[in-house]
Amino acid sequence: MKFLVIGNFSDISQPNEFQKLHEAEAKALWELYGAGVLQEALFGKEFGCLSFVIECVNQNEAEYFIKSLPSAKSGSIRYQMSELFVFPALTEQFRRHHSKLPFWMD
Repeated sequence: MKFLVIGNFSDISQPNEFQKLHEAEAKALWELYGAGVLQEALFGKEFGCLSFVIECVNQNEAEYFIKSLPSAKSGSIRYQMSELFVFPALTEQFRRHHSKLPFWMD
């Protein structure tokens, strides 16, 4: 199962607090990447949020990984998570055009 995880600073006036966790957060994300859990990690400059795409067995496992992040443990970032599904209308377009589905749509 794939999940989109979006993290927002708990106190928007204190984004610099995250700088204290920067190295620990990077290490934790690197470990999740090495374990095959983390697919992407992005920062939305305009929105000041962190976004991840993770792949886990189920929602409980995904929540476990997110709660293990230093930013989540410290409460400096609040995370929201949503399961991702392939957009059905796009899948139909591939079928109509007799095109092979990309690997991420299988």
